Amino acid sequence: MNMSGTIPPPYSDLDLACLVSTNDSDVNFTSCWYDYPETRGPKDPSYYSLKYQIVGTVFQGIVLIVGILGNIMVVIVVTRTRSMHTPTNCYLVSLSIADFMTLIASVPNEILAYYLLGDEWIWGRVGCAIFIFLQYLGINVSSLSITAFTIERYIAICHPMKAQIVCTVSRAKKIIIGLWIFALSQFVISASYKRS
Repeated sequence: MNMSGTIPPPYSDLDLACLVSTNDSDVNFTSCWYDYPETRGPKDPSYYSLKYQIVGTVFQGIVLIVGILGNIMVVIVVTRTRSMHTPTNCYLVSLSIADFMTLIASVPNEILAYYLLGDEWIWGRVGCAIFIFLQYLGINVSSLSITAFTIERYIAICHPMKAQIVCTVSRAKKIIIGLWIFALSQFVISASYKRS
């Protein structure tokens, strides 16, 4: 198989049947692309094919809807059901809120990117800062919540007698507040630095 040539995006234009051809001498990667002009790029409205737009919108739309509903349901069920008020579930609520925040700040913009010109940003400078802030805050709090949840589970499993004293709902809530403050403090510190 001749592998000379580059593989330009988008990958939706790739003819997979061409790659699994039995006659390897006639096939190279560049011959497996449907009429892909070298001049197309993110600024060109035809950068994403219609199939790519439809498939991307459907799958990301499903992720968005399931993610929103799932995270909201976790928060509602845990907060309204008295028997669900456990340290573990407190961490899961924190994780759900952080994941919801990350989902809302990223997926809708990805879907919009299919239909707007690639390099065009419609939310302005403040919108950019807000979306980046929400994405990184959500990612950081998710990581910290999973870490705290893991430590809490380790104590509960490996030291069950100590867990009755250490792993309480009130302590879990204090730890979660601390996680959120710590994640927020990173942005306060980085915002205080001026661009050079």
